[in-house]
Amino acid sequence: MKTPIRTSSFAALVLAAVATPLLFAAPQVQTPTRSLATPIVVPTLPAYKAQDIVNYEGYAWLPTPGTHFIVASVPFDKWLVLTDVEYSPGGSGGMRLDQKLGASFEVRRGAPFLATMASLHSSVGLAFAPGSEVVLHNIGSGIADGSYQMSGYLIDP
Repeated sequence: MKTPIRTSSFAALVLAAVATPLLFAAPQVQTPTRSLATPIVVPTLPAYKAQDIVNYEGYAWLPTPGTHFIVASVPFDKWLVLTDVEYSPGGSGGMRLDQKLGASFEVRRGAPFLATMASLHSSVGLAFAPGSEVVLHNIGSGIADGSYQMSGYLIDP
């Protein structure tokens, strides 16, 4: 004679759960929708014309303290933004990179920057106002000289 297999109520519950098909409700996923009337705004950089990209290079020799050397004159209808400036001093005097507008000088890069071989590479740049001049200014006590290379772009005000 066969003896029936006794199962605990927990085992019976597990067997019943496995044998019964499970029905789960699929989660509701909402996909964001976008109206075709809504424009997509893509940020862009301004397009520069080839004639608006500038490069200046040369050698400045300022024998007397307080004198300045004009590197570039900014057009009256444009801003000049220098994004790269490289300077290699030759003499013992210190130079400063200034904006000269009328009779006033405004410092763009001071003596510690131009006292030794220096470079500036900036995505923002140094801005020079329309009608101003980019100058190297002898702020030392003796002869100031050195080679420079500057590049950037002109932009409408």
